[in-house]
Amino acid sequence: MRTGKDKLKIVYAGRFNESENLSGPEKTAKRIFTEHQKDNFAYFIQYFFDGHKYSVWKKLFGKESKNSVNGIIYTLGLFRIFGVLNKIKPDVIHLITFERFAAVFILYKTFHKIKIVYNEHGIITFTNYYLKETPPVLKLKDKFCEKLFLKHSDKIIFLSENSIDIAEEVFDIDETKAVILPNGIDVIFNFKSSGSHTDKLKAVLLFKNELHKSGLEFLMKFTRVFNGNLEIYILTNSKMQLTDKNGLSINLIRLMKTDELAEFYKDKDIFLSLNKYDTFSITTAEAMSSGLIPVITKQTGISRYVEDGYNGFTVEYGCLPGLKDIIMKIMSLPYEEKKNISQNAMKISESLSWSSVYEMYCNLYKELTG
Repeated sequence: MRTGKDKLKIVYAGRFNESENLSGPEKTAKRIFTEHQKDNFAYFIQYFFDGHKYSVWKKLFGKESKNSVNGIIYTLGLFRIFGVLNKIKPDVIHLITFERFAAVFILYKTFHKIKIVYNEHGIITFTNYYLKETPPVLKLKDKFCEKLFLKHSDKIIFLSENSIDIAEEVFDIDETKAVILPNGIDVIFNFKSSGSHTDKLKAVLLFKNELHKSGLEFLMKFTRVFNGNLEIYILTNSKMQLTDKNGLSINLIRLMKTDELAEFYKDKDIFLSLNKYDTFSITTAEAMSSGLIPVITKQTGISRYVEDGYNGFTVEYGCLPGLKDIIMKIMSLPYEEKKNISQNAMKISESLSWSSVYEMYCNLYKELTG
């Protein structure tokens, strides 16, 4: 444990979700904040996001706080942030999720010798313009803030080389600031799936928002050309009309909390991550840790952890013959071979525990303050 002057005083800034129904960025923020509290008193600053719930006065001058295990979570109006930072006197401000209010921290940096780290979970401007239907005014606001964070942060955490390449298509990136760090896996997923106990292969796909639309489209095209003993579970809260095709069973399952999802995986065989763009899929890593065999596109950031035939399979986005061959191959594998691939997939948890990932973050903080 670090003691005395060696302790790091970090202020995390972004969105803190107290529930366990978490997006990827929210899970990263919550888990890293928790890990930091093991050796340091931790600070988290968020904003009064809900415009329907909070008044303009609250958004400008409000202040609420809640104690954590070994830390404190502040919810602050814009004009209260400077005062709280002056009291804490942090070594590093870590913008751990993308939120527009965080521009205040960039302003703070102009008056103080402070280091800033920014997590680029996904290239917001790219997704707004090419993958989501975002109102024009919000596109401009997001682009301005993202450019600000990328320009003025001392270190930028990317999830893959692919995400750096995409960022460079939109912005001028100082590659000396870029660091590639993975997301982690919750320990609750560290178990071996028993797989399905029927003749059908059970496959899982996540559809949480518009960023997963391309993956769902790829899957639906696949169901029109594939005729096999496959049972598909789509995790989503979206309303959609799907019918079983070519003898395939398609089931819509609501999104779950972490413990429910871990239980759900116990009799599943494969996990499908079929998006044409994904910086790094925590859900895929969790499924692999649970023993599900990943079938993912090469455009997915986590593909660098997958070796074809050893711990999963990769396919080019949109390649229906390739996806069909992979599913047929998994179906035809002898039990022992399928078991070996599943066990190899589970090994991802050895290098991607949240404690291991936090140590990577900690080394980055030390480098900046060192």
